[in-house]
Amino acid sequence: MTLRGTGGHAAFPHLSVDPVPVAAELVLAVQSFAARRVPATDPAVISVTRLRTDSDAGNVLAASVEIELNVRTLSRETLATVREKLPQLLTALAEAHGCTLESEFIPRIR
Repeated sequence: MTLRGTGGHAAFPHLSVDPVPVAAELVLAVQSFAARRVPATDPAVISVTRLRTDSDAGNVLAASVEIELNVRTLSRETLATVREKLPQLLTALAEAHGCTLESEFIPRIR
């Protein structure tokens, strides 16, 4: 996923949409999603495996954050639920903070 804000100078955070705290909120939402949206009898494990910003400078607010997840389920039905509902939730949270979220699901079904 790519979360986009506007970035800016750290001395003027009010002039930008900083995606980093929004990314932190998305990570927390991912962690609670499986516990509250997926049946305990057909579980899913959803792990945040990577966070990366587009900024290397210590005084610059990033304009975007890349977030990678790993999803493991026991059934195709639960996978379909995660694939449909999790992006909806995360997109709504991003938009509530003035950010956009682009996501791509890359299946690796065995």
